[in-house]
Amino acid sequence: MKKGIINFKSICFSLLSITSVSISFSQNLVPNPSFEQYTECPSQVQDGWLECSPWQNGNCATSDYYNVCAIGTDVWIPDNWAGHQTAHSGVGYMGFICKWYSDDWQEYPQTQLTEPCIVGYNYTISFYVSLADFYCGIAKIGAYFSVNPPDGSWCGAMETVYPQFEYELGFISDTVNWVLISGCFVAQGGEQWITIGDFHGGVNNPTDPACSVASESYYYIDDVSVTQGDPVEFLDLELGDPVTTCDPYEIDPGVSGVDYHWSDGSTEPTLTVNTSGTYILTITIGCSAIGIDSVEVIFEGVPEEVDLGPSDVTICEGDSYVISLDPGIGDYEWQDGSTNPEYTRFPLMMVVM
Repeated sequence: MKKGIINFKSICFSLLSITSVSISFSQNLVPNPSFEQYTECPSQVQDGWLECSPWQNGNCATSDYYNVCAIGTDVWIPDNWAGHQTAHSGVGYMGFICKWYSDDWQEYPQTQLTEPCIVGYNYTISFYVSLADFYCGIAKIGAYFSVNPPDGSWCGAMETVYPQFEYELGFISDTVNWVLISGCFVAQGGEQWITIGDFHGGVNNPTDPACSVASESYYYIDDVSVTQGDPVEFLDLELGDPVTTCDPYEIDPGVSGVDYHWSDGSTEPTLTVNTSGTYILTITIGCSAIGIDSVEVIFEGVPEEVDLGPSDVTICEGDSYVISLDPGIGDYEWQDGSTNPEYTRFPLMMVVM
């Protein structure tokens, strides 16, 4: 269910962007890919479940299902509450919010593939989107593949997962045509759920600055496809043995001519870390070659935060103030050179001559 309808005429800058996609005769692993089958004809924007089973909502926010059977309702095709658009194929499509004014509501169409992905094989993902008339385009729409559905316990952006594929060729602001989004990824094995949407949220995925009708983004989506390709070549990648350090450490794989994807989502050739942990790097050459390795970085000798008590203490002449710390957490050195975990402080005395 939407939090409101913005009734403005779109003046968004339009740009039809179509990426290349290789011809494939493999079977589409996406069930009900063009949303033709439904359990019942929709009659309103969704408030929970979706009629186009087995598609579902990836979190507690609610995507919408549209069909030509819903004549005169908010979810009719071609004229509905979000604008005017015919289906890319057939008689149905879905719609989902990618950006909302309060940043606490983002929608994710999601379904289980007909079979799990096989480790070491490349897969081509494609779908069509069209920006709804009363909204503004964004530049990043992705697809996340997982063994189990990602955590959908809240209604905001899924910013803790990293999509294997993401469109990043400019703002998708066409409200007239359907825009093809396509790419590929290499399966790590067992992925059987696909979740589509904006995995950034907030300022990390702003709307098209050429658009002034709204600060929100809403897209129609149709014809989702995932097809299996060929096995990939495995690249040599060696990040080395575990590293122990006390300074920020740069992990340098020493390879070039590849794409980098670190486990924290960064895509730079190297990764500088300052906390202990195991860091994973995946390198790829398109969807034809892949290499994966990890390295453990252990930080030792990093100064611990010590609680010395109140910042100011008032004592009388002749008295003393004792600071007593745990001797088991490390070595100490006070400003006078002493190294005991217990330190006694006497008040300063003023001598008048």
